[in-house]
Amino acid sequence: MNSQQIMKELFYNKYIKNISWLAFEKFIKTLLGGLVSVFIIRYFGPNEFGILSYANSIVGILFVISKLGFDQILVQKLTENSSQKEVILSSSIFFRLITSFFLFLIYFILVKNFSDSKENIILYILGASIFFSSFNFIDQYFQSQVKNEYIVKANLFASVIITILKFCLILFKQDLETYVKILLFETFLISTFYVFFLVEKGDFDLKKIKLKLYIPFEIFERSWLLMISGVAITIYTKIDQIMIKEMLTNDAVGQYGAAVRLSEFFYFIPVIIINTFFPSLVKNFNNDFFNKRLEYLYYFAIIFSSLLFIFFYFSSDRLIYFALGNDFSETPAIFNLYLATIFFVFVGMINNSILILYKLEKYIFYLTIITVIINIVLNYFFITWFGLMGAVYSTLATYSFSGIFVYFFLKKTRFIFYLNLKTFLKYLQP
Repeated sequence: MNSQQIMKELFYNKYIKNISWLAFEKFIKTLLGGLVSVFIIRYFGPNEFGILSYANSIVGILFVISKLGFDQILVQKLTENSSQKEVILSSSIFFRLITSFFLFLIYFILVKNFSDSKENIILYILGASIFFSSFNFIDQYFQSQVKNEYIVKANLFASVIITILKFCLILFKQDLETYVKILLFETFLISTFYVFFLVEKGDFDLKKIKLKLYIPFEIFERSWLLMISGVAITIYTKIDQIMIKEMLTNDAVGQYGAAVRLSEFFYFIPVIIINTFFPSLVKNFNNDFFNKRLEYLYYFAIIFSSLLFIFFYFSSDRLIYFALGNDFSETPAIFNLYLATIFFVFVGMINNSILILYKLEKYIFYLTIITVIINIVLNYFFITWFGLMGAVYSTLATYSFSGIFVYFFLKKTRFIFYLNLKTFLKYLQP
């Protein structure tokens, strides 16, 4: 099977409009985000950018907890119970707002007692974004309705405004504290646009809104393990930067964080594909269409990841030195290896979606805990032995394990490992 056939089979379906909207949004956001990030990284330099990367790593864990693991389960519930969409969505948002309040209180106390005082204000401002992000559940509503164009518009409008503000920050030589205030405002702005499009375009009757807390509790009964798994995943994707700061320097975190930021620009492709096709997989679960769609998703992961890695392997040195300058001399080597993780991220997202469809969420939790333990141990020893590059070796090893091989170790998830193996071997056949 050639690449052209795979693309045709994967994308020739009624969800093509959704993909086009999401691809357009992510392309523009990536373009704007990439451009402004290059200037921001150069402006703050390795040391201050290291502080920012460290703060983002800490707040990233808080943000994942505040999501409660609802994302795909909420999409599934809204898709299967569209007549109750107003009650399900409003109750879920209210539940998230309440939990975010208590989370922030705990977070505030922990930061005050354990963080370096000069970094506290950065952590406080970034942490406050969890309140506004509660309205991001509207994203899941539009996914369930296959109306992603409104998600696109909300994010694009906010991105344009925030990009202008970030360039103004550089132009007027503002400090890091001002920058994180802009990041907080971005969360508020996106939430505002989400609410606007929900009311105006979402086929959402405000008169039907009722708060029934048993609904989010029902979702939480399925999602709490996903939440913990999400926290664990965030830990093993962010722990490297936290450990680099503790074991090395802020400058080292900045070098590493710059490579991670540049690599993650390309993660939007897996997110687009999975979020777009998940409602389709729900509706066609466990039939021939479902199995064929999974096969083509795996094929696309192989093709996309291979092309991306080959291109940047031969060009990243010149591109990164040109973009960031000589201060980030260690970043190109880190970037080249880190980019290879995108394949395992893509496949892992597909595999976890399968577990959710089979209602095996608890196994995501078990597998993730195994992965986190391995990642922390590898980071400690590899950073000790190899310095900054040790964190990259640890990350690559962990992502390959968590994306494919970890599924072999539990009886209930072993079928996914064999599915991966069968699909990849079939792809390699002439």
